[in-house]
Amino acid sequence: MTTQSRKPNPLFIDADINVFEGQDASQRLLQKNDLRFFAANSGVVQVDSGRWQEAQRYERKTWMRRARFAVDDRNLLHKRRFNGYQAIRNMSFDRGIELGCGPFTNMRYVLESCRVGEIHLLDPLIKDYLRLPSCRYRNGRLGGISLRPSLSGLLAWRHPFQQIQHVRNAFRIGAKGRAVIIHDDPIEGFRPQDNFDLVVLINVIEHCRDVEIVFDKVSSMLSPGGVLIFHDKFLEASLLKDIVSSLYDAGHPLRIDMRIAERYLSKFDVLSRAEFHRYADFAGSKIAETALYFVGKKPR
Repeated sequence: MTTQSRKPNPLFIDADINVFEGQDASQRLLQKNDLRFFAANSGVVQVDSGRWQEAQRYERKTWMRRARFAVDDRNLLHKRRFNGYQAIRNMSFDRGIELGCGPFTNMRYVLESCRVGEIHLLDPLIKDYLRLPSCRYRNGRLGGISLRPSLSGLLAWRHPFQQIQHVRNAFRIGAKGRAVIIHDDPIEGFRPQDNFDLVVLINVIEHCRDVEIVFDKVSSMLSPGGVLIFHDKFLEASLLKDIVSSLYDAGHPLRIDMRIAERYLSKFDVLSRAEFHRYADFAGSKIAETALYFVGKKPR
């Protein structure tokens, strides 16, 4: 897939989700950009604590204010692109964890295909998400059917298609739901007491502080023979430096070359893999973007 070779148009998105284009963006980019973190042939693979904290403020404002009554974060799209998680159909796992689960989780759809004994959810903002009306684990359980009407339940029906899918999913997981254990840590600082034989990491990398630490952490917590479910988006590698110099997105600090992920994923036995290509629109510039959907087993 090819894209425009010219430098993308300037775009600046601050921590309050204010969007600036053109000359306004150019002026702000002179004062703040991520070029200081850029590494040739890698992209932005790590940032400092201040930059990551800014991204967390952006993320908190997104979900706690702007998207407070959302009911899905592309979880159904990911399910379709993972082919309904057929690669792990009827498998059984003792302990599973979703890293960067967000308010709605992908684990709830993973549970339609396999059995997971002990379920963990991790997100540095997870205690904030518990206050959202449509958080899928706000009562400490995934799935489960409540017969008591609530204001949050009624508001969720503003999104009827997603809500119907949620009700179907809740039945499939079980009428009483499944208890979950939550962790409010960043991935880089997480110290699990035991290993996991299932790790879910979907659309998380660009929100992290250090991709190498994240991959090392996943490798150390995943048991031999365990399964990794991974998805993320990658921009045109040859344009990464121009993209970083022309685009400042407070909520997404990392922008990595796909080869960084491939170097790690190549260590796994492939159960399924799919790539989807599209042109992402950055202030009128069309930039090639690849979405990778990967399920692999860690060799014993």
